[in-house]
Amino acid sequence: MVETWTALPAGGAYMPELRTSSDRGVTSIARALSSMLRDVGIDLDVRPSEGATLLADLARGRFELTYLQSPDVVEPH
Repeated sequence: MVETWTALPAGGAYMPELRTSSDRGVTSIARALSSMLRDVGIDLDVRPSEGATLLADLARGRFELTYLQSPDVVEPH
């Protein structure tokens, strides 16, 4: 589904929310991404959440953007 914005919210600025886990490394990457996008005029509101809360919100569609990192899979052989 594609949403079309016809007007900015009250106050005139739209700042999308980037949801991520509260893991320090993941949060650091999300904030670095936000900083790089700010350099080109896009502001992101980075919102770290505890893992279970984040996954529940994602399953219910309560997010605009998300950054997730899956654990490395190590083969036993």
